[in-house]
Amino acid sequence: MSVCCYALIGRFFPNWIQVGITILFFSYAYADLFRYQSKVKSFFKGVGVYIATQLLFGLLVAIVVIVVILLNPEVFEMLRPSNNQ
Repeated sequence: MSVCCYALIGRFFPNWIQVGITILFFSYAYADLFRYQSKVKSFFKGVGVYIATQLLFGLLVAIVVIVVILLNPEVFEMLRPSNNQ
């Protein structure tokens, strides 16, 4: 949708609109996937699943970055501020 908007008016959607559309689409797809419970309950479960997976992915990336920094002294040295001004 953002690319179509760019083709029409020359501007992308702001990020918060893209995130909202992504969450709504994922929740709709989740609700459509499971037919044994109500659509509304499945929709909100989809919102929860989306948010939980994004948070877990962010935590996993943070842990990997910390491990890489701690295990590789060259990366740690690159992050330290230089005394040369």
